[in-house]
Amino acid sequence: MPPVRFGVHIHIEGSARRVVEQVQLAEELGFDSAWVGDSQLIMPEAYTVLGACALNTTRITLGMGVSNAGTRHPTVVASGLAALADLAPGRIATVMGVGGSSHGSLGRKRDKLVDFRRNFELIAGLLQGEDVPYDGRDLRLVWATPEHTRQVRLFVHAGGPKGQHQAGEMGYGVELPVGGHVLPQALERVNAGAATAGRTVRERDVCAWGSISISDDWQAIKEHMAASMSVRIAGSYRALREGRTQEGDLVVDIDLAQRVYELWNHVEHADANAPAAQLVLQQPDELWREWVKTSLIGTPEEVAERLRPAFQHEAVSDIVISPRLSVGRLSVESIMETFATQVRPLLASG
Repeated sequence: MPPVRFGVHIHIEGSARRVVEQVQLAEELGFDSAWVGDSQLIMPEAYTVLGACALNTTRITLGMGVSNAGTRHPTVVASGLAALADLAPGRIATVMGVGGSSHGSLGRKRDKLVDFRRNFELIAGLLQGEDVPYDGRDLRLVWATPEHTRQVRLFVHAGGPKGQHQAGEMGYGVELPVGGHVLPQALERVNAGAATAGRTVRERDVCAWGSISISDDWQAIKEHMAASMSVRIAGSYRALREGRTQEGDLVVDIDLAQRVYELWNHVEHADANAPAAQLVLQQPDELWREWVKTSLIGTPEEVAERLRPAFQHEAVSDIVISPRLSVGRLSVESIMETFATQVRPLLASG
């Protein structure tokens, strides 16, 4: 079985130049891939940033995660990926989803699964160099080099049971959450969808993705993860309101979840000083430890132990860690270095 590839997701902190430097550091530290976010009002334009990264690295795979075909037409997405593939052949990847903060910051709903699938398959067909039917005509990327575009790795962001089942049906790479019991449950749904198309999960790439914070200082971890935790709590409450989950699936009690949801907004979703993040930060340590007991959060030893099930899973081809933003005493760079020098050796040692 091929070795697991390790990647890092870099949340653009307002400086395109700094992202290039962080991606260069990731390459120096031995990461196999680096991924940048795509949310037009919160961070610099992702294709531009990746183009700069492509010209300033030599080995590392460069990915978009998570992107969408709702704020850009799918032909624009395909052409953007083809341009990146021309700059860095064999080193381009993308995770496509139904839209999150990119849509929410505009007051728009996420794309419907049926629309997402149609757009995704249009992008995939164009990258294969095919003539793709669209609104009564055939489309083709006439300028692109199929030898390069066919090497772009495509992943479906499989959020929620229906999305995971559909991802299995589609037969492309799948991006799933890495933590605790969530990954096995998600893989069951993906495999069920794959079975309807005569496939198994083992026939495709599974990219296990998770937020991460590594330190022996518990207060530093809380400060670093407060914004990310507010996103998780607000998202679970939104899913409850929309009838996609039950109250027992909330990560906190319903009153706190509602308060976080009411304070939270898409534009501030990565801001550690935002009201929702500050409310989460004020919660007691015992509640926090319950929240993170299966997450990639804690000392290097704790993170390695929690990551081990995904690392050893036969369906997982990639593990991507997401240090989110530099907050307080924990920087993206320091977390990347700790993971590369302490966590990876612990995983390799068994």
